[in-house]
Amino acid sequence: DHTLAAMQLRRGDITPAEFQTSPFRSTLSQALGMSPALEVDLLELRFLPGDTLLVTSNGLNRALSDEVIAGCLASQGTTEERADLLIRKVHEAGAPDNTTFILVETEPPPKARLSSEDLEKGVRRSFLFHDLSDTEWHQTLSYLEVIEPLAGEVLCAEGEGPIGFGVVATGGVVSMQIGGERRELGVAEHFGAISLATESPSLETITAKAKTVLYVLSRARYAEIVRLNPVLGAKLTLALLESLGNRLGVLTTRLGRILDAANGKL
Repeated sequence: DHTLAAMQLRRGDITPAEFQTSPFRSTLSQALGMSPALEVDLLELRFLPGDTLLVTSNGLNRALSDEVIAGCLASQGTTEERADLLIRKVHEAGAPDNTTFILVETEPPPKARLSSEDLEKGVRRSFLFHDLSDTEWHQTLSYLEVIEPLAGEVLCAEGEGPIGFGVVATGGVVSMQIGGERRELGVAEHFGAISLATESPSLETITAKAKTVLYVLSRARYAEIVRLNPVLGAKLTLALLESLGNRLGVLTTRLGRILDAANGKL
């Protein structure tokens, strides 16, 4: 909402109630032709089964509150019936302005599953994402692949190309590493961080131990973030460097103990 009233509301200069009656709701803060530069609002999203997208002119949200709009979108019926309900509510509210909107709904999932918000809660606890703001997280989401392996399915094998950095959203996986070390990974736990830093073959075999949902960031998509969104890329890179540095410290300590044992110092 590029109006002076909306700018005041975002800054906290006025309350939501004052915004509804503000004389500046029709005063544009920016528009094509007003100035040489524009601050364009950009948001990248990954659509999942059952998601709804509403793109509207200000005629809709001038007439209806967010709660009323959400209630219409959650009502029973087809997409066309929900659109008709929105139009009817606008007319009942007096239609203070021209109203245009586009309503798009994806096919629902074949059976009940956790909502995208519930799936993302665990993923955002991983070291790579937990310091991201909501805006940065939504920007990152469009680069992540959501995969749903079945129990026993091998996601990547030792010596082969890794699939990337993976975080468990639901279910779990088993990691078999070189030397026979076995790790079971649950919600919010990750694997493959080193694959973002190198193109070397995978050092572990990853197998789903149950039906699982994973969010995966491949090395190629990570490189796109760094190239197209340097600020976000730098934040992810710093988190990755810190994690790999901690891991290197642990390995150095272990190696030192092995050498001490071999030299009879333990």
